[in-house]
Amino acid sequence: MSGSLAGMSFVTVWDVLDGLYHGLREPVPVSEFIGLSEREQGGLMQAADERCARFPAEDRRRAREAFLKVDYLGRRRKFLGIRPAEPYELPRGARFGEVYVVEVEKSNR
Repeated sequence: MSGSLAGMSFVTVWDVLDGLYHGLREPVPVSEFIGLSEREQGGLMQAADERCARFPAEDRRRAREAFLKVDYLGRRRKFLGIRPAEPYELPRGARFGEVYVVEVEKSNR
């Protein structure tokens, strides 16, 4: 629930986590998938298979109908935190403090 207080705009921790949660569950567009290298496509397929293997058998087929953005993470599912992007990580036109990086690392599971 982003808002403002006395004319100051702000974003809450809830806004960030909610955005991550919903954003990672969006489907990967077919045009985006086609643009990936064979290696990247294989990694995405493997991650989707591992994600769907956790579903009960009767739900797996439906779950596997689409690749989700979370599948890009593969086994990097351990959340380490969020930090401001370094100057070399900023997209063109962005200023320091406008872009944040979500830090993740590989999980053993």
